[in-house]
Amino acid sequence: MVKIGRRSTHKTTGGRDARAPKNDFAILLTFNLDDFPKAALELYGIEAVPPEQLALQLIQSHPAHVLQAVKDHRLSLSRPPKTVDQYLATLEKQKLPKTVAFLREHKGEL
Repeated sequence: MVKIGRRSTHKTTGGRDARAPKNDFAILLTFNLDDFPKAALELYGIEAVPPEQLALQLIQSHPAHVLQAVKDHRLSLSRPPKTVDQYLATLEKQKLPKTVAFLREHKGEL
C-alpha cells in the first residue's frame, strides 16, 4: 500500500513492494490529479495522467491503432451492443471531448 496525499491509500500492482525503487516507468490514469502530488509519485517512478491526455497522446502517435482498438472494443460490446453514435455518447459522458471529436472525424472507420 502507498499513502499518497492525505486521504488516499492505493495498492501497487505486480506484487511489488511500494517502497522499493523501480527502474521502469508507470502511469496512473486518473481524473483525480489533486490527490496524487507529482513529487510523491516521482519517488516510485509514477506519473499521474488524466485519461484525455493519454488518449490524445495515443491518437497523435498511433492514430490507426487507436481507431482499430476503438472499433474492436465497440464491436465486442454485446449486452447491449452499441452503435457508433451510442459509443461516442458514452465516451462523451466519460469526459473525453477532444478524443470524441477526433473519433467523430473518423466515424466511418468505427
